[in-house]
Amino acid sequence: MSQLGEGVACEECWCVPRAGSGEPDAATVADTRLYGRAWARAWDRLHPRLTHRSAWTTAAKVLPVIEGTVIRLEVEHLPSGATPKPVWLWWSGVDATSADVDRLWQAFQRRFDIKHTFRLFKQTLGWTCPKIRTPQAADLWTWVILAAYTQLRLARAMATDLRRPWEKDSTKAAT
Repeated sequence: MSQLGEGVACEECWCVPRAGSGEPDAATVADTRLYGRAWARAWDRLHPRLTHRSAWTTAAKVLPVIEGTVIRLEVEHLPSGATPKPVWLWWSGVDATSADVDRLWQAFQRRFDIKHTFRLFKQTLGWTCPKIRTPQAADLWTWVILAAYTQLRLARAMATDLRRPWEKDSTKAAT
């Protein structure tokens, strides 16, 4: 049984088409603001061990071989103070360079920004409130929400010093 990194067996999830020492094909180290030093190592031309489940239930007896690159990301520390665990990523591309590995793990990190933006749209801006039945209506509703949100953000400066008659003026220094 060959190993990928420490403690993750290839036979469980990944097939290795070549005999090797387990050394990565590409590696990169970067200093980050939130995570300290980040190490990314990549092994090329691995393929997931497919089974006849989910999307492959109706497939032929011989399942396809889908080669890709497996990336192991380790960081020095987490912003929360928790103990960091390695993260394993799979990329459908092959022959990854160190620049590719660096770009891929940083793109994985940025997915949180996108995920939380959509969460804001769904929860705060009421994306899920209307009962939309067609894709065209969903597109229209999305543009209405984005236009309204943009208008509110642009008008924010106009309402900075609107106060009730009994509230103190925020621009004057307290005496």
